[in-house]
Amino acid sequence: MTTRLLLSCAAIAVVLGLASIPNAYLFNLLAVTAPWALGVATIGYILPGVLAQAALRRGGVGLLTQLLAGLVATPFVPTGVAALIAWVLLGILIELPFLIGLYRYWKPWLFWVSAVWVTAFYAFYWGLYYDSPASGPLVLFGQPAVLLAAMLLTTALALLLARLIARTGALRGIQAPVDRRKRRAAEPSAA
Repeated sequence: MTTRLLLSCAAIAVVLGLASIPNAYLFNLLAVTAPWALGVATIGYILPGVLAQAALRRGGVGLLTQLLAGLVATPFVPTGVAALIAWVLLGILIELPFLIGLYRYWKPWLFWVSAVWVTAFYAFYWGLYYDSPASGPLVLFGQPAVLLAAMLLTTALALLLARLIARTGALRGIQAPVDRRKRRAAEPSAA
């Protein structure tokens, strides 16, 4: 990792980490008053890592940016250091689909797969935590639906912001190509 790459991750993390501080209070409020709507508050938590991945297209930048954003926000959120665990867990989750491909493929559809994967994980986790079947149909069906909509919105926003940042030229030299798979040389056919 170059200094410029690290500073890019840090810039994304600081801006979005600070912007997510009110999000932590919203999350706690929704957890008590409307757990079916918790997905709305996930946008601030997942955007830094997804934006870093979309903008830089390098392995580990999602996790690193999530960690840094969590460190920036942690002193100012009601759950304190415990919030850092959520930031890092989200960083790991968003990295996994790209890790499976050995960080060689960064097409937009893989970001959508990542959004669905994170939704599935958190819908299962929250379903257990909030005992969704016993909480009624609004929590049972509304919570995953709102979460999926928030994850898809966050992914669309991250992809759009990454394109806009790339147009400025700020990513020149640090943004990796979309497809880094090795191309096989055309093999001559046996006659």
